[in-house]
Amino acid sequence: MKCINSNCQKEISDDAKFCNYCGTNQPERTKCSKCKCVNIPQKAIFCPDCGERLDTSPGGAEILRLALNLTESKQREKEFRLEEERKKREVEEKRLAEIKAKEEENRRKQEERKKREAEEKRLVEIKVKQEEIRQHKLAEFNKKKKPIEKEIADLKLSLEKLNHKEKLYMNNRFLFEKENAILSRWRSSGLGDKIEMLKKDYSNEYQWWQEMLSYWISFLSSGWDSYPICFKEYFMNFLFIITYPFRLIVLIPWLWIIILFLPIYIIGYPFYKIGYWFDLLKLGWSYKKKHKEQQNIYCKEMDRIDIDKCKIEIFDISDQISSLQDKLNSIEEEYQTVIRIW
Repeated sequence: MKCINSNCQKEISDDAKFCNYCGTNQPERTKCSKCKCVNIPQKAIFCPDCGERLDTSPGGAEILRLALNLTESKQREKEFRLEEERKKREVEEKRLAEIKAKEEENRRKQEERKKREAEEKRLVEIKVKQEEIRQHKLAEFNKKKKPIEKEIADLKLSLEKLNHKEKLYMNNRFLFEKENAILSRWRSSGLGDKIEMLKKDYSNEYQWWQEMLSYWISFLSSGWDSYPICFKEYFMNFLFIITYPFRLIVLIPWLWIIILFLPIYIIGYPFYKIGYWFDLLKLGWSYKKKHKEQQNIYCKEMDRIDIDKCKIEIFDISDQISSLQDKLNSIEEEYQTVIRIW
C-alpha cells in the first residue's frame, strides 16, 4: 500500500504502522475481501479497484482481517494438503512407473529369453539336422570311397609285385653281366693273370696253398690205394734195400738225413711240379665251370621274367591308380563342399 502522507506516497507493506520513508503513522486500512486491495480511501463504501462493497461496521476490518487470515490459513492448509497429495501422487506415480518399468523390463527380458531359447532351440535343431546330413553324406562318401580304396590297394599290391619282379630282373641282369665280364676276362687273360684271378677268387674261402695241398693229398691218397699189392711190396722192399747201408750210420744223423731225404726230394720235386700244374688246370676248369653255371642260373632267372610286359603292366597299373586317385579326390572334394554348405 501507499503512505497516507500526500507528500510521500511511497509503497510500504500492508501491515506497516509507520512509513519507512517519512515516518508518518499509518492507520488501519480497510482491506477488500475480494481483490485484497488496501489502497482504499477512508469512509469508502466500495473498493476502487474491483467495486466490491466494503464492510464499514465497527470492528469489521479486524473481523475481515481475521477472516482473511483464516481463509488464507485454510487456503495455505489446502494448498499444503494439495502439495502433499501431489507429492504423494508423484511418489506413487513414480513408484508405479518404476514398477511398470520393472515389469516392462522383466517382460522384455522374458521375451528376450524366450526369443533366445527359441533361437538356441532352432540352432540346435539346425545343428542336429546338419549333423544328420553330414552323417548321411559321410555314409554315401564312404560307400563310394571304400570300393575305390580297395581297388587302389589291390592295384598297389600288384604294382609292388611287378616292381619286385623288375628289381629281381635288373639284379639278375647285373649279376649276369658281371659273370660275363669275368668269363670274358678269363678268356682274354694270360697264364699269369689267370693264376692271379684264381688266387683272388679262392682267397676268401681258404689260402691258395691249402687248396693245392688238399688236392695233392687227395690225389696221393686215392692213387696209393689204387696201386697193386705187388707193386707196394716191391716198392717197400726197394726202400728197405737201398736204405740198409745207411741204417748202419747211426752216429752221423745229419748225414743220414741228407742221404735219406735228398733222393726223395730229387725224385718227388718233378711230381710236385706236375701236381702243381695239374691242380692249376683243375682249379681253372672248376673256376670257369662255376662262373658259367652262375651265368646260366642268372640267365634262366631273366628268361622267366618278361621285362617288356612287366614294364607295360607297371605303366598301366600306375595310370589306373592315378585315375582312381583323381576320382577319389573329386568325391572327397564334393563331400567337403557339401559339408561347408551345411
